Amino acid sequence: EAPPPAKRALSADSPSGPLELNTKLLALRQYIEERREAIKRERPSAKAHWTLPVVRSRLVSNVLENVSKLQYPWLIWRNTVVTFVGEPGVDQGGLTADLHSSFW
Repeated sequence: EAPPPAKRALSADSPSGPLELNTKLLALRQYIEERREAIKRERPSAKAHWTLPVVRSRLVSNVLENVSKLQYPWLIWRNTVVTFVGEPGVDQGGLTADLHSSFW
């Protein structure tokens, strides 16, 4: 039996290394927050969030359908409040995180 492959050292230079991934995720998060703040300044009367009802068995199609129905493209930058149809729960961040991890 062959020995397991050697583990590579983790570094920021590694194309798939955790440090590079974290840097990209932080940059994406910063970009999203900047867009949200810009929308708040540009459209102060807009609601702060939008509700996304999702059936778990149709998660991807529900998300894509709801996003495509947004009246204005900038609405996507508002905070998302997720509800899983037929399940109890109030979204305080956990349901949105669950949705994102399942969707991606």
